[in-house]
Amino acid sequence: MDPNLKNAQKVGDVVGLGIPNPDLRRCLTDLGIKTNTVAYRESGFRCELDSRIFCKNLFLKDRKGEFYFIICREETDVDFKQLKKRLNACRNFSFASPAELFRMLKTHPGCVSPFSFMHSSTADVRLVIDDSLCADENYLLNFHPFDARLTTQIRFKNILEFLRHFNKVPEIMKLVSKI
Repeated sequence: MDPNLKNAQKVGDVVGLGIPNPDLRRCLTDLGIKTNTVAYRESGFRCELDSRIFCKNLFLKDRKGEFYFIICREETDVDFKQLKKRLNACRNFSFASPAELFRMLKTHPGCVSPFSFMHSSTADVRLVIDDSLCADENYLLNFHPFDARLTTQIRFKNILEFLRHFNKVPEIMKLVSKI
């Protein structure tokens, strides 16, 4: 049995696990932010009635070495050429390397989430959130809590509060999808 599941509580058809990262857990508790962490399910294995929004988090780099953290809906197919123009980025984007990902966000590929902004190494990372996530401050968003096997559900207003606590003000813009 997975040791992370040892003390889990059954909640409907998902398992309530708690946040495994003690620093993140302490920070959210200190801020009074309520979350629910459950086993992550691939999109094909989720209930059709599930109204939660699963987010895609992209950690990009332009040719000048500037870093960009993009948050959008999981199903959004971002048009990187349009995004580059809108952000005034230098030439084309590439995904940050695993070494850059760890150095800047203190996480690994597959575990990227806005919770990484709790680390001071993210000060120069430009944060962009798709405006479709902002339509309702009570939207329940899903992010990995530094573990790709889990997803933490948090309200949009609370992720903004978390980011503000670390002096991170996101740019909100409509992300253009590829056609």
